[in-house]
Amino acid sequence: MGITGWWWVAFFALVGAELVTGTFYLLMAALGVAAAALMSHADTSLAQQVAIAAAISSGSVAFWHFTRLHRRNAQHAPLDAVSAMDIGQSVTVVEWRGDTTALVRYRGANWTALPAESYTELLVGTHQIVSMEGARLRIAPTAPNPTAVPPTNT
Repeated sequence: MGITGWWWVAFFALVGAELVTGTFYLLMAALGVAAAALMSHADTSLAQQVAIAAAISSGSVAFWHFTRLHRRNAQHAPLDAVSAMDIGQSVTVVEWRGDTTALVRYRGANWTALPAESYTELLVGTHQIVSMEGARLRIAPTAPNPTAVPPTNT
């Protein structure tokens, strides 16, 4: 059996080991070995085959690792970074409740909002997000002035 046959034996061994262990890195190494087997079919030197196997294996592992790491970091972005995008956005206050919280429509969902510290009147209408405290929005009225409505006792 020639070198091409040994590359294919190594490829199937790595794929089989990956199926048994579930280690994704073995599959990436198998891609490099398959590339080396194809290079062997093209009658390249053994040094070129080993170089292409190493380059494709390590390159695919690095690509998979860094894209996975980037995706993980994006999913676990700090709340400050997420809430910073919301500050300054407009919301609509549907009603004020008796405990000085408001029912707010924002991003197609109902939210609970609190008035900003400097906000004394409880008004229904368009407001602006000033800050976020957990899952609650801190809001203040925007111009034009919304209509004043007394809080309901619900």
